[in-house]
Amino acid sequence: MKQKRRQETLMYYEETSPSAALRDHVLALWTFHGPAATEGAVMHHVPPDGCMGISVAWRGDGRVDVAVVGAHDSPLTVRVNPGDRYWGVRFWPDAGAACLHLDAVTWVGRIGPAQQALGDRLSSLTDALAKVVSADEVPQHLQHWCCDIVAQAAPLDPAVRLAVVAIAASRGTIPIREVPATAGTSARTLLRRFRAAIGLTLKRYAKVRRFREAAAQHLKAPAATWSTIAAEVGYADHAHLTRDFRDIVGAPPREVARLIGRISHGAYRP
Repeated sequence: MKQKRRQETLMYYEETSPSAALRDHVLALWTFHGPAATEGAVMHHVPPDGCMGISVAWRGDGRVDVAVVGAHDSPLTVRVNPGDRYWGVRFWPDAGAACLHLDAVTWVGRIGPAQQALGDRLSSLTDALAKVVSADEVPQHLQHWCCDIVAQAAPLDPAVRLAVVAIAASRGTIPIREVPATAGTSARTLLRRFRAAIGLTLKRYAKVRRFREAAAQHLKAPAATWSTIAAEVGYADHAHLTRDFRDIVGAPPREVARLIGRISHGAYRP
């Protein structure tokens, strides 16, 4: 059945859980297949997730490009050519900048060459990728490199982690005024430390999280109405969901559904 779905859609996306050594810093490892060789290039809209990450692109001609993807609160548009394959890392929202030793605020909404951003910290990965003869070898090298990066990560802020967990557990619906108490700190302190660690404000990250929960609900139950999904993930009504969708991705729910429908999904997390 899954193979049939992959043939009916242009692209394919799937996530896998990281090893135990990575779980405090990495949410998921992912893979993305571009259109088949018989299709033309497409402009792929990457939905926002509020997480910094790494993307490795295996081009149809054998070239390999590695990029840093900053936390984003609006879609990234990427040209995907036939035969392109991608692998990547979704760090925890508060762990990406700590692992890569980058400024989270500066990188919000950006995507750029990893070599320029990371320098020698990337060399073990690029050296390994230069020797691969098959695209299927890429994931193991990426995970090994992640282990090295995590071992050298800056300490995580425990209050920010508690805030991220609270927002995720509530599916983005927790009132922002309640988050500081959950994190055990004052509102002013948490607002400052949260943005420094993640790049986004508490309110913006929560809005992105709730958008992703709604999109995930549609993916699980495409026949459900958006009004039903709005109620399921805590929107006041369909109008509020539509307003947030336009704010986050610049499109109404029906357009988001169309874009989701272009991709066949394996396992994933919001």
